[in-house]
Amino acid sequence: MSDTTAIAITRRTGLELVDPKLRTQYDQMIAEIATRLSPDHAFIFSRPEQSLGGDSDQTAWFVDGVGEPVRLQSIPLEQQDPIERRLSQIEGDIRKLVEELKSAGSASADLGRLIEKALERPPGEAVWVVDGRPVLVNWGLRVAGDRAPHQVASGLVTVAGPAATAATVNAAVPPSGERPGGIGPPPPPRSAVRSRSVAAPLLWLLFTVLLLICGVLLLRACAFTVPAWAPFLHTLLPNGCRVDEVGAQLDMRFELSRIQSEIEADQRALVLKAANCPVSCPILPQPERRTEVAPPPPAPPPREEVCSPVDLPSTANRGELELDLKWAGSTDLDLWLVCPDGTQVSYNAKNGCGATFDFDVNASSSVSPSPVEHIIWTHLAQAPAGRYTAMVTPYARKGPNVPRVPFDVYLTYRGRVIEQRSGVATRFGSGEKIRMFTFDLPLAERPSETAAVTEGRTPSGQACRIGGAGGASTDGALAPTPGPKP
Repeated sequence: MSDTTAIAITRRTGLELVDPKLRTQYDQMIAEIATRLSPDHAFIFSRPEQSLGGDSDQTAWFVDGVGEPVRLQSIPLEQQDPIERRLSQIEGDIRKLVEELKSAGSASADLGRLIEKALERPPGEAVWVVDGRPVLVNWGLRVAGDRAPHQVASGLVTVAGPAATAATVNAAVPPSGERPGGIGPPPPPRSAVRSRSVAAPLLWLLFTVLLLICGVLLLRACAFTVPAWAPFLHTLLPNGCRVDEVGAQLDMRFELSRIQSEIEADQRALVLKAANCPVSCPILPQPERRTEVAPPPPAPPPREEVCSPVDLPSTANRGELELDLKWAGSTDLDLWLVCPDGTQVSYNAKNGCGATFDFDVNASSSVSPSPVEHIIWTHLAQAPAGRYTAMVTPYARKGPNVPRVPFDVYLTYRGRVIEQRSGVATRFGSGEKIRMFTFDLPLAERPSETAAVTEGRTPSGQACRIGGAGGASTDGALAPTPGPKP
């Protein structure tokens, strides 16, 4: 697996995607730019990945390779000009490619319009530099809503610009050489002036009394009280919240949080116990040898069975490489595989990049006692080389109202577990895809002495021991939304 460099973490507050397909078809778009132009042209679009912390408004940006990311404005001025010219040249080349794709056909035109939308950025967005190459973040985003300037009203006069301001000033100044004069409006009667001078303090007094009444009502309804206060204060604030009661509520919340953590740990322990049931392998009896008769012909060697930590049905197909999702209960979880070319293998697309989706459980009214979803490669040589991603979708909650469902994902190569990751499903029905880990094919061999040994079981029910070998790696993140289940 290649190394990656984190560029920045941004928030989409006040921004919106120009097109949601910019995230789901990122790999296809980057591959087209790298093939038709060069990898440097595709390098400017950093890879967006949603944070695992559950904050859907926060995005992390990555690029392949190892380097030190810096802002373009923070490097010396003499180094900024070549990078800015290079960025302008790359954007110009990409726009020419967009025009070529638009004139090539319907499918290419759609991809061209998608690349054109990716070039949009919010105004003033910073440019990053990694190893002397420009990199963009927040690409494909625009300012949400109408941001056009509006006129500003001041009193009864609307100021529309410098011309209007000058006209207002000129209208108030008499021409040169002319003295202000003429008969002005008559002064107001003294009785009217006296009535206004008396009414103003009365209105302010009424306003102050209303504020005091509102303040007293608010304090009586939701003020905090302390037991050590004088009794008359408790009489004035009968509905106040006692400080000791607030502390008791906080203690209760902490206790509920602790109990929830213990329940979650027990659920995970049950899943791990079901997946790794410790059973010793039986010893096969040796045939007796008799000297007086000829020894019987040797029995054929038993058929080699793949050893897996997951209890699969007897009807399950086996392969050289297997990807399994294991959980407990009647909840419906879905296993997804993303191929190097962006193809997805799941319950609604069962074949792709040499892999086969074997079966989908808990999808209808029937519920499996030990739910498992299973993807296999029968012949690993048929799988295209590249990076594969394993993901899990919390599709629907069924049965008891369990807010958090722990699960485990296994990658098994020729009977040995080479990768295992655990997760917790919470956002059921949201279409969320939880990225578990990635792995590269062909697999890189690891030293056998570093393989972890665990207990497993073959499809025929025989106990066996399994160990890790291979070259898988992980990087947790959220992925695009799946389609509806058939």
